[in-house]
Amino acid sequence: MWTVSLRCFWRERPVAFVARHVDGPDADELMRLCRDQLAGYKRPREIRFIAFEDFPRSTSGKIQRHVLETWIERGAN
Repeated sequence: MWTVSLRCFWRERPVAFVARHVDGPDADELMRLCRDQLAGYKRPREIRFIAFEDFPRSTSGKIQRHVLETWIERGAN
């Protein structure tokens, strides 16, 4: 799971981008797990599921967070 923060004035709103298998956990299960395991300020406010192949990657294979942040700002995905 990768999280990206969208800046909202003085606070950030974490958003989790998740690549999951067909039989993987749904958003409610992941939120419940986050509530049990993470501090309140670390919990994602939103979970977005995308295919593993659709994660934007650099030529070295790293996830390009700035592209994910652009998706959030534009309301895409």
